[in-house]
Formats: sequence, C-alpha cells, structure tokens
Amino acid sequence: MVRKRRRGCDRSGPGAMKYNPHVTSSRRKNRKAHFTALSSVRRVLMSALLSWELRSKYNVDKDRKSVLERKKNGRAVADKKGIKFTAEDVMQNIY
Repeated sequence: MVRKRRRGCDRSGPGAMKYNPHVTSSRRKNRKAHFTALSSVRRVLMSALLSWELRSKYNVDKDRKSVLERKKNGRAVADKKGIKFTAEDVMQNIY
C-alpha cells in the first residue's frame, strides 16, 4: 500500500515546509490581509530591520532593531486617510 504525502510537508525546494501551519502561505490571501488590515497592523507588517549604521544614524535603541513609530514633532500621531488635511494633520514621517 502506497501512502500519499501531505502537501507542504517533507518536500525539498521552495515552499517545502511551513513553519506555522496556522498561517497561510497563499499569495492571494496574504495580499488581501495586507490591503484590508488596519493601519496599526499594517505598520507592524511593513516594518523592517535596520542595519547598525542606520540605527546609529537615527538613534534607534539597541534593544529595538526596527522602526515602527510614526512621529510628528517628537510625538506619535494618528493615521489620517483622505486628501483633506489641516496644517496640524500633515505627517512628517510615513511608515
């Protein structure tokens, strides 16, 4: 009797083995999750690690290796959607 292998397990090459079976690896579902996510969630998803040169340039803490906050004049600001902004709603940094 020949047993069939399960898809996504014990194969070599791209897509060989998933690290977390509860997270999808479908491109379509990941794109939908990204574009329909809240901006606070998208901020974390879009964060990237910084090299040590950039960490020292932008004074990022040693414990924190990526930049997640959006700041305006030294304080965090809320996300603004749309095209009508007042002067105090203008974002200095984007994520």
